[in-house]
Amino acid sequence: MRHHMTPEECKAQMIRDLLTYSRIPWTLFEDLGGSIEQVEREARLHGDKVLAARAARALRRRSK
Repeated sequence: MRHHMTPEECKAQMIRDLLTYSRIPWTLFEDLGGSIEQVEREARLHGDKVLAARAARALRRRSK
């Protein structure tokens, strides 16, 4: 039996998928409900220095 994702599950999967892109579309990520601040925190917590740095750069660009 196939599991069909709810709209919320589909949206959450899209948000997770965006984080795997070589160029993360941060505007779309936020439009879908993602939090760059949360990504940075969790990436640091899990030792993902690359993703943490990418999120930090995106946050700096938004604060200008």
